[in-house]
Amino acid sequence: MRALFPLLALFVAIPWVAAEDKKDEKKLDLFPLAKGTKWEYVVSVNGEDKDVIQEVTKIAPGKTGERDIVTVESKVAEQTITEEISADDKAVYRHAMQGMKLDSPLPIVKYPYTAGATWKSAIKIATDEAEAKFDAGKPEEVKVAAGKFTAYPIVMEMDVMGKKVVSKNWYADGVGIVKQDVDFAGTKVVMELKKFTKGK
Repeated sequence: MRALFPLLALFVAIPWVAAEDKKDEKKLDLFPLAKGTKWEYVVSVNGEDKDVIQEVTKIAPGKTGERDIVTVESKVAEQTITEEISADDKAVYRHAMQGMKLDSPLPIVKYPYTAGATWKSAIKIATDEAEAKFDAGKPEEVKVAAGKFTAYPIVMEMDVMGKKVVSKNWYADGVGIVKQDVDFAGTKVVMELKKFTKGK
């Protein structure tokens, strides 16, 4: 179980988002949620490379007036990590991670995307309580194996089981996360996009 913690921390930090830019009024799709959408990454954990494939596998329609719940599966070696996400015009929310339900949905991105925006959210998973802090940065150019992107960075800080997690995620319009840097209690994780397949 201990070996799984760094990988869990990696995906705890991963928001799937769709935001709106006030300046040009263009709606950004920073994490596509169509079924079949797939991301192929190379992840370096303390210098050891692993392949990770993430895919939107299920969309459960919400009840009237409620958000659809999207299931994303991440395959790492012989492990499969799942999470549940939803979104509306105010925020993107995480509901569950690897079968562990949050007491209340965690807003991982606030709308519209605004550089300099910050927010905090208290969460509880089982008996563990934590406060997540988020900071949205200015768009910047990021180059990875899948290409060169204008990316929107978000930094998240929180304590997981008494250990500090700091994650920086870069999102590209119409693609999703193209790069992620995580420090989980001294364990360094770097994730970069190799291939993206848009769902339908």
